[in-house]
Amino acid sequence: MGILGGEVLRYVFLLTVTIAIILIVAFYDIVAEVMWLIGYIFTFSLAGAALITLAFGALTALERWQKMRLERKRQKYEIIKDGFGMVHLLNLETDIIENLSAYPGTHHNGRWEEPHPAAAAAWFALVGKTRSESPVNLLPATTASTEPQIDLLSVMTQPTQSYAIIAGQQVGKTYQARRIAQHWISNGCKPVVIGPKWDKGEWEGCALFGGEYNFEKVSQGMRVIRRLATDRHASPNLSHKQHSIQPVFFDDWTGIRAKLEKDAEDFIIEATTLYASVNIILYFIIHLDTANAWGVGKVGAALHQNFYKLFIEPGMNEAGLIDRSRNAGYLIYPGQSKKDKKRVTLFGGTGGHLLLPDLVIEPKNEESQVLRHIAEGAPYHTISQAVWGEGKIGSYYNRKIDAIVAKYTVEDKK
Repeated sequence: MGILGGEVLRYVFLLTVTIAIILIVAFYDIVAEVMWLIGYIFTFSLAGAALITLAFGALTALERWQKMRLERKRQKYEIIKDGFGMVHLLNLETDIIENLSAYPGTHHNGRWEEPHPAAAAAWFALVGKTRSESPVNLLPATTASTEPQIDLLSVMTQPTQSYAIIAGQQVGKTYQARRIAQHWISNGCKPVVIGPKWDKGEWEGCALFGGEYNFEKVSQGMRVIRRLATDRHASPNLSHKQHSIQPVFFDDWTGIRAKLEKDAEDFIIEATTLYASVNIILYFIIHLDTANAWGVGKVGAALHQNFYKLFIEPGMNEAGLIDRSRNAGYLIYPGQSKKDKKRVTLFGGTGGHLLLPDLVIEPKNEESQVLRHIAEGAPYHTISQAVWGEGKIGSYYNRKIDAIVAKYTVEDKK
């Protein structure tokens, strides 16, 4: 059996080898084509990898060279700020220094002189950064804010918009809302305030629905506003935007939502369509900016993103106690998210009742300087140069000072 089995295996092996040789001979052309294709693909891959490596190396070297070139240019200049706040650029190679703050036509010995056209063009090219090689491009970024100042009152009193004031408890939400209400009162409007509670005299000059946790009155107020919106939409005589402005404040929406959930959802869904379009301006005072806090479903959660939102972050003193003077305000415009929030100056003061005859607007920085100098009895030419710069004198600046004084002077009405 062992000998016979060995013979069989030997014959099978020889047969297999013979068949393999026959197949190789028969299909030699196909095998050669496949091997050639494999070799071609491998060669092409190597060449492509080599080209990519060379290109990457060239780009890296170019970037490194550009950085070195820029660094060498930076080292040629030094920025100097003098005691008057003016910025100068010193060329360390030529020892030439240029004043980047002053226009070349500034005063010479106290007298205005028109600059030579070439000097004016060079100044505008330098400061205006119209030339890519301007040394100004090599200066470090300024630390001063270049963002435009946002006027909170102007933003929060636009017709055909809806608003929210969002913050935790006892931070100053209602105070900010009352300052907005005072603006409307001063402009001949009678705001409507709807809410479960408020202090006596807190919303002086407004029509009130609610208080003392009377949610029947709250619901009545919401029905009144809904009826007003319906009547305005059906008006045959006036178009939507011709109706008078009617501000409505919900103080606070968190409590309203807890008791009147269905009415709350309807108001949010209709706020940017049924109400805002006919000049009924809604202000929601609320603790959190979440769908649950607003009391809305999926549709309402999307619609309340169309509001202007004022967020108030509480300020704390060193002892960890609330200090409203340190509160920070942020605005988020309709359709934006919290990453787009913009810092804004809140209305000043510490609260209290609305006893002022007119809205008190906080002066801007230069206005504050003018008012301070006026209080100190400084002459106009001293004030104008202190506020707007050396040599800034004349009738133009005198008129600016007069306008600021008139803006913030309250006449005695007694």
